[in-house]
Amino acid sequence: MVAESWFRNLWKTKKKHEAAGPEKAVIGILAFEVASLMSKMVHLWRSLSDKKVARPRENISNSEAWEEHCTGPSLKGFEYAISDLIYNGVDPYGWEFSLKMMKIKANRMQKFISVNEDLRDEMKVLLDLEQTLEVITTNLDGEILLDFQQKVEWKRQEVENLKEISMWNNTY
Repeated sequence: MVAESWFRNLWKTKKKHEAAGPEKAVIGILAFEVASLMSKMVHLWRSLSDKKVARPRENISNSEAWEEHCTGPSLKGFEYAISDLIYNGVDPYGWEFSLKMMKIKANRMQKFISVNEDLRDEMKVLLDLEQTLEVITTNLDGEILLDFQQKVEWKRQEVENLKEISMWNNTY
């Protein structure tokens, strides 16, 4: 009987409010900073050739200074952690991406960057429209005002849609 209830619990799914756990912070306005950093990373990755990367790697691995600097007890652990990566090309910690994986990540970052640029531009347009709406609300009424209010509402919806597909609503 005990095993039966244990087995039954394996198949139970958590309710929506239980699975969510504690609320995480949303990136929000920091999405523009993240996009800027991603842009720099993609630019750096695309500007580096194999020769530019291989030369410093060889200099570090062939350097006697490398051996001398890694004699301290705290640095000795670091040497062990990355020695397989430097000397054998083995990456047990997953620090190095394959060329294919890095291309995929760079393309994905580029998509996030362009969506965030669109979001920034549309937020500026929305701000201008809202400021204009405040000014014309006191001066106009009727059909022109309703048309402009509808235009502002459509722009708000467009900004919300861009927030959904950008990094704006991602958590960290």
